[in-house]
Amino acid sequence: MNLIMCVTPLQMLIAEHLIKENNKEEFQVVILSYDKNIKYDYYINKLKLICVNLIHFNVETDSKIQRLKEMLMFKNKINILKNVYFCKVFIASIENPFLLLLLSTIKFGAIYTFDDGTANINKESIYYRNLKIGFIESIIRKILGIKYQRDDIKKTSISHYTLYPSHDNIIPSTIPIQFLNTKSSELLKDSNNANQETISVFLGQPLDRIDSYFNDEFIKKIIKKYRINYYFPHPRERTIIEGVNYIESELIFEDYLISLITKNKKINIYTFFSTAALNVSNLENIKIFCLKNEYIFSRYKLTYDLFEGIENIEFIEI
Repeated sequence: MNLIMCVTPLQMLIAEHLIKENNKEEFQVVILSYDKNIKYDYYINKLKLICVNLIHFNVETDSKIQRLKEMLMFKNKINILKNVYFCKVFIASIENPFLLLLLSTIKFGAIYTFDDGTANINKESIYYRNLKIGFIESIIRKILGIKYQRDDIKKTSISHYTLYPSHDNIIPSTIPIQFLNTKSSELLKDSNNANQETISVFLGQPLDRIDSYFNDEFIKKIIKKYRINYYFPHPRERTIIEGVNYIESELIFEDYLISLITKNKKINIYTFFSTAALNVSNLENIKIFCLKNEYIFSRYKLTYDLFEGIENIEFIEI
């Protein structure tokens, strides 16, 4: 029996691939979510069809006091796994205290890691910073029995499954994940390229939460200027921009593009620096345009650097 742990829909999509790739082995799945929406429901239900058992726990609060209560609830929920021996454990969010608690509860052999978005390759991410655990947090971890830390996983991970094999990773030994590219290539075998329609999609990000520069009017001007057909919102976006043609789907962006390919579409993707664009940069029939100006580039240069040198990505000064 193996164990795979997920926090985001993208991680669940990767988990589905890893389970199918190891189809002669049984998998226990644990899902930790911080939101409730149709995308989580869709990918959870898909995983239920291919695993032995699935445990789902939704974190409801940001309060530290309530979070301790929720961690105790989570510990009680995963208590049924404490006597199960897992040959392999797969984990992406290696700093998540809930998942570190799970690791500290179970018995297992080998640890494998996989992508937590681009945190594994972005030198600005928390995975590249020195680990700092405050006094109160260290006491809480001791009470809960958390004995594993992020750096323990980095040191012991046998291999890391990645969508970004050309980038340096926090885990030196990497295994490429090619399932998106393989799937799109198979779908294009019988397509009629002469009759392909080209559509443009703006890939949304919850940018207004981190920088007021990205307000609704600014986004609307971009969409109008480049005559972008559709807007694909990020799951954590909470505002609706009036007059914009939204795509509503239970699929995450990567999966949705595959569905467009099945309809014989060519897609131009516009984004500032959404890393979801990196995940699909190798797909056929896709062209990516990264938008920037002096202010945006100076603020988010290290993130933009991830896009440099990728053949299918073009930078546009706005």
